[in-house]
Amino acid sequence: MIFCLLTLLSETLFSPCFSAERGFYLSTDVGYSVADYDSLTLRNGVHQQSAKDSGVASQFNFGYGFWGLSSAEIGVVYFHKVIFNGLNVIPSYRNNIKHNLVYLAGRIGIPTGSRWWPYVKVGVGYVARDSLTALNGQGRAVSALPEGEFFVPVYGLGLYYRAGKHWVLDGTWVGAPGRAQQELPASNFYGIGVIYWFL
Repeated sequence: MIFCLLTLLSETLFSPCFSAERGFYLSTDVGYSVADYDSLTLRNGVHQQSAKDSGVASQFNFGYGFWGLSSAEIGVVYFHKVIFNGLNVIPSYRNNIKHNLVYLAGRIGIPTGSRWWPYVKVGVGYVARDSLTALNGQGRAVSALPEGEFFVPVYGLGLYYRAGKHWVLDGTWVGAPGRAQQELPASNFYGIGVIYWFL
């Protein structure tokens, strides 16, 4: 209901400069991701010196635009691999894990009367994470971090620039909260990219 009301409002206030469309689109963003494993307490008495939990990342989206500035999309964020330092991991080369996010979200643009316009994004996401096995203080192999699949809220902000009939430039932030009881830290992606509309 709220989504429909916001959609009607954006269509009512919509300026021709936005050239909003109905149809499908693809987008890609490249940027920087952070999954805060450095502040995480590992299981079973395993201690880490530090974790490199940030770096270059990418995002891909496939969506459909409805009326005005509203759309729904499926997105995937490939976070930078998380590398744990100072651990006796088993096997020795497995000191890194994958932490990726797939989500379904709605997007609502905010009319400004120009080619630039901000938007908000809200939805639900699925986080997939690898496990980590290491030696504890007694030299026993234990699970330092369990493999996990988690459903989490997803939210974000962004800024569009209409560059042409088919092309839109995009600056975006996408975030998901953590779950301390499941050793899942908060994760964030910041990126810039392009959107192509199939018109």
